[in-house]
Amino acid sequence: MRPSVLAATLAGAWAALCAVPRPVAAAELPVRFDVRPATATASLGVPMKVSALVVAPPGLEVLPDLQASTTDSYAITRAELLEEGTAGALRELKYSLELLPLDVGKIPVRVFWQTSGAGVPGRLESPPFTVSVPEPDLGQEPQLKDIKSLMSARPALWPWLLLAALLAAAYLLWKRRKTSSPGPASPAAAVDTRPAHVIAQEELASLQSSGLWDQARYNEFYIKLTDILRVYVERRYGVPALRRTTTELFRSLRDLSLDRRLLSEVKDLFDRADLAKFAKWKPEPGLGEREIAAGRAIVRDSAPKDLAPQSVGTEP
Repeated sequence: MRPSVLAATLAGAWAALCAVPRPVAAAELPVRFDVRPATATASLGVPMKVSALVVAPPGLEVLPDLQASTTDSYAITRAELLEEGTAGALRELKYSLELLPLDVGKIPVRVFWQTSGAGVPGRLESPPFTVSVPEPDLGQEPQLKDIKSLMSARPALWPWLLLAALLAAAYLLWKRRKTSSPGPASPAAAVDTRPAHVIAQEELASLQSSGLWDQARYNEFYIKLTDILRVYVERRYGVPALRRTTTELFRSLRDLSLDRRLLSEVKDLFDRADLAKFAKWKPEPGLGEREIAAGRAIVRDSAPKDLAPQSVGTEP
């Protein structure tokens, strides 16, 4: 290699070497540390508090490096910034550290700190301190103790749950069959084969002796009276009177070409009944007897002239 080329190569290598940042020594930075444990003696495996005061110039961040500060003999498990203030032109940071002893004897503790800002990144170490960790007292005959007391195995629950589910399903099936299966047939109500007008006259006599009118229960009186006449119309003419309004019932009776005087009596009686049922109407004294008489007249005037027995029947 020619001397000029060798000289140029060496000059380039020296320039690159000078460009690599070197570690910053603690003495080069105006940072002061005051790190003190809460007590000089600690217990194995029991965390202890360590207070740390850091005084640094403005713009320089100083943070505890927990990973770098942990060794096989101890660990810095936690760090918390308690207070931040100023001391003249410098920043003052108060930290609370948690130290966990992992070995016995006199343990030297070194805490490292990360710095950033002010153009000088690096890592610093605060002055070390020593913690004394005595051996734990296990007694004359140390014995291992279970973390938990002995416990008997808990019996499996799934067989009982399965049994309960099967019993519930069997009960529901039995109940469904019992509900759906037809029970013993109830005896059919005896069919009243008497003529419709005979049944109606008997029911009107029962209503007259019920005392509803004398007790001023006019609404109930008229409901029973009109129901007796509606059932009579169904049996007598085959008209579904119970399912029709007063207007519809009157129209059906008019289509049967009944006597106009009879139609007028039916309409007047049902109009008064609707007035008593749907309005606050107070009838005049003695009207109840006249209403019973009007109902009897309607049944009598519309009954078959030969009074022959008729089968009771209603239109479905």
